[in-house]
Amino acid sequence: MLAGAELTQERRHENKHVDSPICVYCASGAVEDFRHLWWGCTAWDPVREKHAEAVAARKPDWPNCLELCGIVPARRVETPGAEPTSDAARAWRRRVAKQLQRMYVAIQLARNEVRLGRERAAAGDGDSDGDSDGMHAAAGGGAPAAAAAAGLRADAA
Repeated sequence: MLAGAELTQERRHENKHVDSPICVYCASGAVEDFRHLWWGCTAWDPVREKHAEAVAARKPDWPNCLELCGIVPARRVETPGAEPTSDAARAWRRRVAKQLQRMYVAIQLARNEVRLGRERAAAGDGDSDGDSDGMHAAAGGGAPAAAAAAGLRADAA
């Protein structure tokens, strides 16, 4: 996530893995890039609702490192009611960064769970990786296990 390694539909289209860059998780008709994935896709609204402070803090002039990766630059982000160099401002930036990063992980987990469910359904047997335990081996025990390990709810979507 921090390195931009998530495969959005836009990136998959650029690499000729899919025919269209349009988001397959919502009906907006928007290109699924990182901005759409984290902030615009209505499929992940329930996840964003659980991270209300980070969502409320979002400003149109946020730098890409913050809006798309959750990295808060010191002194470049307006901190409500505090001087940018104060302890309160630093605490607010840490809190918002933590919520943003958790939100991004929760969206990734929910998205992967939907994608894996679709792949299993397309395979017709509910166990597309063939390991007979109902979990996708590539996900290291599946998205629910990954969510638990990250301290997140697997049903975040």
